Amino acid sequence: MKTPGNAKTPCRFCHIRAKRAPNGHYYVPHNDFQTHRGGLCLRNNLRAQIELSIDAGSQWADRVGVTRKSILLRLPSLHFPRSFTIDLMHCILLNTIKNIWKVWDEGNTGSNDDNDNEDGPQAFYVGDHDKDIISNVLRMSRFNVPAALGTLPQNLEHFRQFKAAEWKTVLELYGPSLLYEHIALNAWKNFRDLCRIWITAINYRISNSDVVRLKNAIADFVRDYEKIYHAGDPERLPACSINIHWLLHLPACIEDNGPSRYWWSFPLERYCYEVKQTARSKSHMGISMANMLIRIEQYNIVNLLQTPGVRHPDLTDQHQRFPVLNSIIAKPHHHPHLPLNRRLRRRLAQDLNRPTDDSLATDLQYYRRCKLTTEVTIGSGPSQYDSEINRNNHFVCYRPPGRRCRFGTVYGFIQVQSDDFQYALVQKWEGVAADLDADQITYSREDGRWELIRVAYIRCLVGVLTEFDIHLPSRATKMIIGALGEVRSSDDVE
Repeated sequence: MKTPGNAKTPCRFCHIRAKRAPNGHYYVPHNDFQTHRGGLCLRNNLRAQIELSIDAGSQWADRVGVTRKSILLRLPSLHFPRSFTIDLMHCILLNTIKNIWKVWDEGNTGSNDDNDNEDGPQAFYVGDHDKDIISNVLRMSRFNVPAALGTLPQNLEHFRQFKAAEWKTVLELYGPSLLYEHIALNAWKNFRDLCRIWITAINYRISNSDVVRLKNAIADFVRDYEKIYHAGDPERLPACSINIHWLLHLPACIEDNGPSRYWWSFPLERYCYEVKQTARSKSHMGISMANMLIRIEQYNIVNLLQTPGVRHPDLTDQHQRFPVLNSIIAKPHHHPHLPLNRRLRRRLAQDLNRPTDDSLATDLQYYRRCKLTTEVTIGSGPSQYDSEINRNNHFVCYRPPGRRCRFGTVYGFIQVQSDDFQYALVQKWEGVAADLDADQITYSREDGRWELIRVAYIRCLVGVLTEFDIHLPSRATKMIIGALGEVRSSDDVE
């Protein structure tokens, strides 16, 4: 195919025709019929078309958008184009969202009447004042976002240097909450729709009903996107890039190949980076990399050999039960709120159906951390106090049976040794409110009542973004990130 964005028929999936912009390049705007299901004329028998276009010469090649044959045509097991999916890492993270952010950054610093018009060309710009607020939130909230939730973006002034991992966390966690009321409402809703499309497409499992919803969501996103950023203006035609069009073919790629996380470019990019680091010789670079890769694999094989009495971490039981408590607190009285006071021990005894006496106090063992899953470890007050961790990882979302989601700060994990029950001492957050339409969960205070909950009730680790009101510095909005999925499943919060 020709270079994407500069061909009359640039799509490898369908026969859509591009339009020529004033800059000489071709772009792909859509009409209402094309954004609906079945509105695109899909390519059929592409192998034969490629062969025919090469044999017929430049006239036919220009018509179908094919310039030359690929060596992959020799593999009969490949289907053209269904074997070649859309890589979401490049399509969304490094192109679509980055280009949208560039448009937002090109604000008009002078006085323009269009700024007062919601439908005007400047309506979706983010002002310098709003940029400062968002950057300040990221800078001030860094310590309250656990590293397990993802890479915290740098200052938004350097967004052109963001890598795919940073754009990924912007889409999944920070973007909808941070940008709410800082950009035009229609542009924010369009960005939120892109976030939901991304989250749905990368799920580990996607049902047929999810694919249908994804098709409708993408069609709405593309239609609204072009209405906002293109608006029928030829000068703004470059906003209609081929990456926006490819999103319409994403559901078909998922139907053919499964969820997007199983064929995106993250693993390949990581492996290419590791291979690049193995080059030691400039004159014999290929031999140098091959030797280093063989040596690395030899080291990996040696590491798998078991030393007597030592079990290799990669050979642990695959059916290990979670959650698992670790890091014993030998002297709990050295830490605030530990050990449990008499009131909490009485509540624990009632939960265990045991008599309330002093024997329960000697039957408790305190821990600093809890391994919730193979990837998520929750800390506590003592774990933050005793170690050099610079990210708070003891803010959690928990949900008792038959109740709604709650949030709180963990101050310790307790195990009843005789009964093997696991509990967490949590101080509940008050004033929690969820606005799911705005993708925001806020709370007012962290000094709520103390609760002793079973560790199995903890749903996920969360972070906190704090936005200060410039007019009232003493007033701040505390936004919870990382728990929108749990709150949606429980319909509300307490």
